[in-house]
Amino acid sequence: MAREYPEILITGARQLEYIDAQMRYLPGLRIRRPEAEADIHPVTARKYNVIHGELIGVETPRGMIKIKAKVTDDIKESVISIPHGWAAANVNILLDCTMRDPISGYMEMRGVACRVVKLA
Repeated sequence: MAREYPEILITGARQLEYIDAQMRYLPGLRIRRPEAEADIHPVTARKYNVIHGELIGVETPRGMIKIKAKVTDDIKESVISIPHGWAAANVNILLDCTMRDPISGYMEMRGVACRVVKLA
């Protein structure tokens, strides 16, 4: 599976604009962050020929979502970070809800095998 899905997906990172805000469609907050973005390291972006702001696909064995790429050094190479809570780029589509932590009961949200798909 590592050959087919060589990158690592994480989700649940906090976004400053939406801390203590459940909804992503509040006009005052949407001015600062109007849509979801997938954080991707510059080296990983080059691997897939992806540029900052480009619409990409992020795919796991569960499915694929379309999301804008945010090319940044703030994330480790080969890791893709997608925020939760966005209807248009619903990261839950990529997660397997049957994989649960035996203690907390939380579903798998980190360390999910994925790949980037060039859409254009």
